[in-house]
Amino acid sequence: MEFDNGQAVQLKMFLNGEQLAFSDRHTNTFYKVKDDVTASAFIALMQKDGKDFSFGEMFTFLLIVLFLEWLLVKAIRKKFNIPKEPKYINTGHQRSTYIAMFIKGAILIVFNIYGWFLYTAGICVFLAVFTVDSIVIDYYYAREEKRHYISIGSFIILVPIIIVFIIYFL
Repeated sequence: MEFDNGQAVQLKMFLNGEQLAFSDRHTNTFYKVKDDVTASAFIALMQKDGKDFSFGEMFTFLLIVLFLEWLLVKAIRKKFNIPKEPKYINTGHQRSTYIAMFIKGAILIVFNIYGWFLYTAGICVFLAVFTVDSIVIDYYYAREEKRHYISIGSFIILVPIIIVFIIYFL
């Protein structure tokens, strides 16, 4: 929270039944909202925006996504006669894949440290980096084997799934 005079305060909110309270993160000063009407209106607003989903729903969603991905890869491999083996075409392909995995890991750590997964745009950027790099690497190294078709197909099915995830779970 920032005031007109430029002073900034970081507050942590506490909800307890019909009571609302704030705690200053720097001074550990505790503020209790004594206006019951404001507190109940704020609590009702928070409960209205909150979406309830369980671990079971999230796990089911993940299983459905993995099953759709498996079906898509199987269909693309059959249609274009794309071989499963070898995993890497040459050492350059293997190195590029490992470098991309290292960059993905670094991005994952940075996003966790700065809390950017709280933002929808942060999630979209993270997932775009995860999918676009495999398309580029597969196109560059395995163009003759048409492996990039699998990456592109995965990306095409991933976009609607991300939209459904954002709408339903966030």
